[in-house]
Amino acid sequence: MGRRWVMAELGDHCRTHITPRLRKVIDGTDQGGISDLVGWKGGGGFKFYRLAESLLVRDKDLSTNRKTVYVINPKYDATMLIRAICKIENYRYRKDYRWHGASSEHHFLYVTTNLLDQKQLNALSKELSDDDALLVYCTRRVSGLKVPANIEIKKIPRDLLAKCTFEEGRV
Repeated sequence: MGRRWVMAELGDHCRTHITPRLRKVIDGTDQGGISDLVGWKGGGGFKFYRLAESLLVRDKDLSTNRKTVYVINPKYDATMLIRAICKIENYRYRKDYRWHGASSEHHFLYVTTNLLDQKQLNALSKELSDDDALLVYCTRRVSGLKVPANIEIKKIPRDLLAKCTFEEGRV
């Protein structure tokens, strides 16, 4: 039929109704809608994406009327967090590599929710060549770190807030 489109659905009926029907249209076994009218015999394809929960959520205990405090969504595990940061920073996620993401041959991303101290930073630095650059995201860091010129450190959630969209208290 030559169509190109995007469909958005809310609720479980996307899995229970929409996806099964699309599969039947593609394999030519569904003649509902306009398929029979136009003599559709099947073909084509589709991709199904599910939106993730919000990365950052309002902390109800720490937030006040004057200031909203955001934290990592407790529904996120380490892999979900890393993948989200890779997406936000435009890095390709790298499963089972030392570096969690790469944006080029020499630009890498590393994410930790542990305290970043000088010993860990030095160990990361030793794994970089002179041409490499590393972006490190951490939730906490020791003050007074001596950061090499080819490493940039960003904090979670502070440095993610400017890159996220806000709507009704969700990020």
